[in-house]
Amino acid sequence: MIKITATQLIIDEVIKPKSGVYKLIAFDKNGEIIPLNRFLGQDIKGVLYIGKSINLQKRVAKLRRGLLNSNESIGHIASRRMKSINNIRKYIDFTTLRLSIEYTDCNESAVELEKLLLNKYTDEFGERPPLNKQ
Repeated sequence: MIKITATQLIIDEVIKPKSGVYKLIAFDKNGEIIPLNRFLGQDIKGVLYIGKSINLQKRVAKLRRGLLNSNESIGHIASRRMKSINNIRKYIDFTTLRLSIEYTDCNESAVELEKLLLNKYTDEFGERPPLNKQ
């Protein structure tokens, strides 16, 4: 897992500029995953968002900037939604979020993998992750 609070330099070094899929995961200050109550049960993996990108390095940097910027109208869609949904903003500290990343060979593979992961999540919990568009 990669902590989202890393500096830009560390993000650039750790995350490759390749296509792939990423999950934004809720952790508490003790490094424990925060389970999320969903419509059909509890998500014990704490998945807040599933996304894809042709350049994960740039996409994650945009996500980080959006979380750190006080202006709610700019940045990554997940950061804007996190700031605008009161229950999530109160319950989850964005400085403890982490990422799970899976690289793919090409953008088409990233699109298919994201679709597969979102469908699997929806099948299990009856809805998409809380920061994904419903």
